[in-house]
Amino acid sequence: MVREVNSVERKVSVTGVASDQNCAKITLMGIPNDVSVLCAVFSALAAEGVNVDMIVQAGTDREVTDLTFTVTREEERAALGGIISGLAGSESWEIACDET
Repeated sequence: MVREVNSVERKVSVTGVASDQNCAKITLMGIPNDVSVLCAVFSALAAEGVNVDMIVQAGTDREVTDLTFTVTREEERAALGGIISGLAGSESWEIACDET
């Protein structure tokens, strides 16, 4: 769809993009949509001394949700270990990790 560009859109433009090659993206899929679970995830990461850079939670009205966050590549193993040990018994969800 083509439309006329107004003056505000002409003034606001992207001037650059930053990229960090030292990130690992971790996604927890199918976790309960409950604040206590999110608290347990980030408490487990904090216990391992993992610094979380960015957090994205899929908005949903279902009982389960997906949670994605990034950490440095150096902290990826500690993050995964902390999540697995901190949330033991949560076999209904999956973990995906992607070094971006």
